[in-house]
Amino acid sequence: MNKIINALSPIEELASIAQKYLCAPRTFDSSERLFLGAGLIYDESRNRLSPDNAEILLFVTKNFDYLN
Repeated sequence: MNKIINALSPIEELASIAQKYLCAPRTFDSSERLFLGAGLIYDESRNRLSPDNAEILLFVTKNFDYLN
């Protein structure tokens, strides 16, 4: 019986580690903010904006505070 309990111990430990590191975060605030910013960049007035330029523009607007 002790062999069974000892064999389950590493599995339980691995399960708790996996639960801690492999689960989805509780909120998606950063991704929601990114999609909001992308929605503001991709609008009707900028319909000729290339995807590469839009990506650069989104990156700069979201990271402007870190660039200074």
